[in-house]
Amino acid sequence: MTMAFRSACRALLQACGGAMVLGLPVHAVQLDEQRLERVEVTGSAIGRIDAESALPVRLITEADIRKSGATSLADLLQKLSFVQGFANDAAAVGGGTGGFASVSLHGLGATRTLVLINGRRVASFAAQTLVGESAGVDLGSIPLAAIQRIEVLTDGASALYGSDAMAGVVNLITRQDFAGLELAAGTVVAEGGGAREKTASITAGYGGLESDGFNVLFTASHEDRASLKALDRSGFAWPSRGYYEFDSTDGHRYRLYTTSSRSAPGAVVGGVTATQSWGDFTPYLLANGDCPNNAIASGKVCRYIYPADLEIIPEATRDSLLSRFAVGLGAGARFFAEAMYSRHELVTRIAPPPGVVSVKAGSSLYAQYLEPYGVPPDVDVLASWRIVDAGSRTMQDISEATRLVSGLKGFFAGWDYEISVAHSVNRWVETLEGGYLYNERLATAMNSGLINPFVGVGQQSPEAMALLDAAKLPAGYQYKLGTSYLDSFQLQASREIFLLPAGGVQFGSGFDVHRERNKYEPSLLAQGLELGGEFPDNATDAPFDVARTAWGVFGEFLVPLAKGVETTAALRYDRYSDFGDTTNFKIGARWNPLPSLMFRASVNSGFHAPQPAQMSSVTQYYGVTGGRYSCPFAPTDSRSAYCISGGATEYPLYVSGNPDLRPEKSMQYTAGVRFEPASWASLGADYWRVRIRDQFGSKTEYALARDWDDSIAKGYIRPLYVSPLTGLLQYAFVLPQDNLGDRNVAGVDFDLRFALRTALGRLSSVIAATWTLVDERQTERGGPFYSSLGRLDPAVGWPTLRVQGVWRTSLATGSFEHMLTLNYKAGYDEQNFGNLDVTDSSGNRLQDGFFAAPHRVKAWFPVDWQTAWSTPVKGLRLAGGVTNLFDKNPPFAIAAGSGQIVAYNPQISDPRGRTCYLNASYRFL
Repeated sequence: MTMAFRSACRALLQACGGAMVLGLPVHAVQLDEQRLERVEVTGSAIGRIDAESALPVRLITEADIRKSGATSLADLLQKLSFVQGFANDAAAVGGGTGGFASVSLHGLGATRTLVLINGRRVASFAAQTLVGESAGVDLGSIPLAAIQRIEVLTDGASALYGSDAMAGVVNLITRQDFAGLELAAGTVVAEGGGAREKTASITAGYGGLESDGFNVLFTASHEDRASLKALDRSGFAWPSRGYYEFDSTDGHRYRLYTTSSRSAPGAVVGGVTATQSWGDFTPYLLANGDCPNNAIASGKVCRYIYPADLEIIPEATRDSLLSRFAVGLGAGARFFAEAMYSRHELVTRIAPPPGVVSVKAGSSLYAQYLEPYGVPPDVDVLASWRIVDAGSRTMQDISEATRLVSGLKGFFAGWDYEISVAHSVNRWVETLEGGYLYNERLATAMNSGLINPFVGVGQQSPEAMALLDAAKLPAGYQYKLGTSYLDSFQLQASREIFLLPAGGVQFGSGFDVHRERNKYEPSLLAQGLELGGEFPDNATDAPFDVARTAWGVFGEFLVPLAKGVETTAALRYDRYSDFGDTTNFKIGARWNPLPSLMFRASVNSGFHAPQPAQMSSVTQYYGVTGGRYSCPFAPTDSRSAYCISGGATEYPLYVSGNPDLRPEKSMQYTAGVRFEPASWASLGADYWRVRIRDQFGSKTEYALARDWDDSIAKGYIRPLYVSPLTGLLQYAFVLPQDNLGDRNVAGVDFDLRFALRTALGRLSSVIAATWTLVDERQTERGGPFYSSLGRLDPAVGWPTLRVQGVWRTSLATGSFEHMLTLNYKAGYDEQNFGNLDVTDSSGNRLQDGFFAAPHRVKAWFPVDWQTAWSTPVKGLRLAGGVTNLFDKNPPFAIAAGSGQIVAYNPQISDPRGRTCYLNASYRFL
């Protein structure tokens, strides 16, 4: 960070004093004024005068977005109290997610959370896999600058949008009717350096629908973020020293080693002959007594400190365009057309390629590196080696989203109606930019005898380097390509159909049809058909091109039964081309015994079909396991021949579809209360409960590794993988899709807020939190239930936090608004990890690396601050702030749950530390 920016941050902090902060409203209650115009409510087909309905709808306005300081849609949504279990950019760091960013309501997953733009579906992420991972809408492809407001329905919406919205709906409303010109720019800088962000946008609009009968709107935005290396984050010691010390709840102190046995210089893998045996050893360590700076010694082996090479926040750019045209046609009708394009680019860099290579008997390397340590000269050996001379593995993921919509909207013969057609495409391209090699060319180089895996970085001979360079993939190699299409037609209308003593009965109905198609086109290299595939991943992906058509029809009634009492009832029928039909319902009620008091409740059913790719008969390579596993069989057991030599290590991982996969079915319940004791105060709570039957997914690798005998008998672990460099047949973990039984989740969303006029100015505050009461699931149909509430057991699933929330308070005085935000995410316990590289505090390795004692991940409680200034220059607004004001380090976590990130959970905490931002906007009207 520059000195000027540091000084600016200090000045803002001093100006703040004991400042208060922004309360980001998360509920559709307006404390200062009531809007009496007819509005549409997310989750209902019926236009309402009162936006407060029987359904819990949270509202995030344009002003809230501006005040939040968020630079992306994912950053904004993933901080809401009822959102957890999402994917973010950190998951792409060695995780193979393609840069997917998602929203997951109540931790039920991105595939059960329906994301809409202006009430219409969007093509899902094109990099989704056979197992349905990333089969949701990519938030990274939606520009935040184009969003006017966001409506979040935290209850399943079975009628209007589709019964697959089990967790709820996030409806993104783009700018609709804007006249003038608005320019905006911003910058974000972490005090420790790295991850600097720059944003700029322009919005122009002409004409007014009411005054001129038309409106033309155009928005363009650009976002640019630099990367942050783990080594550059002040306060992080583990990237350089290779281990993290922590205390367990059993009262002992442990070390988690963040290292790899595949190092540079390389190690000899242990072996046995009829007359001799030897264990793993690094010749460099035995000859020199120490390891080079990039590794640490563990017994006779040098272990590579791979986190030192990680960029924990990837480099990213996002460009987007949005245009909208609307014109009145008379007779209450309006024609509209929308076009949106975005391009999101993410670049991830991780440690150079690791692997196992073969050293042939008789090689010139034997006399110096092998024979002195007991390896006979007449046997081939394996070397565990990281080819640092090949450079860091660099991958670029580009996601392009295009969306075209046109339609008619209006009022005719008492009916509010809307007709629209939409075409949406998401295209994803993954290119390899460096650090990857062809397997066949690398094998040829190794067989030449010129490559020496036992020397340090930069010490290969010129001839050896020429062979390695010849084995490298060219930069910009197009590795994988995916395309997702969605074409849809939608018709809906509502009106009052007759009067009852308590009021008019409203009726809404509609029809929609959509066709989705997912096409995956891996390169020949990704299929393992070009030069033996790619080292070190050696993918054998299978292409697929799958599609389905679905149509649905629905009807909804709103009936006022008495003064202050109304009920809604909806029924939806859907038919899928590959699953047949399903009928689902929703019933809701609202009761206002007093003008200041409201009770509401709803019950509904849901239906979620698996993605077409999940039902394929394809089995494909999926990388390596997240954990490292030792062979459980004795050398005399014939099954040990398929184990990977060299102690605990990653194993090849395969996934497969399942043509017999059943759809998920759900039942949801909500019950809520809202009380406004005064015009300046409001509080409310909504209880929710979801039961999902026949949830689909796959067993975890950790569950399979706990009982190798049973997993081998059932075919989950089997000899399947042939090493391209050694030719050895090895065990692989195979995770087929299956219906895993039921899942039950329940909790309470609550908020408390007030807004007062004081002598100092307008003081407002809001506390919004989610308290999850139950999250239990079966891991096989008919099996016992296991809880993941406040607990991480890798065999069951990732943790659901018991409590998370935010307390935001603001003080608006004159042309300034000062805002203070207290964020809270509860801690959780993690335990039962197999084959982690864990020792006691003296460095003594635990037996088999198994760590069963529970470890407590501490709560994350950062504080943010912002000051906004409406300057004397009309239309010019400045906002500056600091996130993580007290520069808290992320709490230590054994499991990160995302790619190669280690020692903290990026879904819980932000690694950047104290971060300053400054935004400016200027509006010409």
